[in-house]
Amino acid sequence: MFYHEHESRAEILKGLQIDDPMVFVQWDFSVNDIEDCFQEHPLLRITGDYYVIKNVRLFDSLICNVGFHFDEKLKRIEFFRDDHDSLQKSYNDFQKRFEYKFGKPSKCGKVLDEFESSEWKFGNKVKIYHDVMDRFGLVEYLCIEKI
Repeated sequence: MFYHEHESRAEILKGLQIDDPMVFVQWDFSVNDIEDCFQEHPLLRITGDYYVIKNVRLFDSLICNVGFHFDEKLKRIEFFRDDHDSLQKSYNDFQKRFEYKFGKPSKCGKVLDEFESSEWKFGNKVKIYHDVMDRFGLVEYLCIEKI
């Protein structure tokens, strides 16, 4: 499926479309709403305000885990994999798919001499950031946040 960048940008201001399971997660969702949407799917409650669903499909073919962080309403959605061949390969794959969906980042930089740091801003409502950080070892950090 071809994504039109402007449609994708407008959609992310409202929430995130997950293709499988077919759920549109809205920014105004509460914890109860997320539990209701994923009743028939293995939604893991990690803490009182953090939930994870594993092996979902996004943007037609991206398979990953999705974490939902709440502060009364949905505040942040993160994307990660349990395992990957290499951090660089994972970073490049996520980056390529997010650029395909949302266009080129608003800001780019370099972190840890090996990895790009990217940020997309959608007005003063939503931002996406993608980095690699050293947190007792290198980890990839990709999330969409309601500002």
